[in-house]
Amino acid sequence: MESDHSIRSWSLAERLIEESIAAGEFEDLPGAGKPLPGAGVTDDELWWVRAWLKRNRTDLADEGSMGGGQEAN
Repeated sequence: MESDHSIRSWSLAERLIEESIAAGEFEDLPGAGKPLPGAGVTDDELWWVRAWLKRNRTDLADEGSMGGGQEAN
């Protein structure tokens, strides 16, 4: 059974979304009309690790290792 608080929170969120849509705040967003990245790909439990590595690959190459240049003991 949902608590009264969770129902009120849901109602607030829905109202804010509806107001934003009416104000046009969701118009012309980047990626509009394009498929979501990873849509249609089989489940991968490590998707977030792969995405993080892809985003931070150049930073890691500059440091030389994931440990920030420190060796593990």
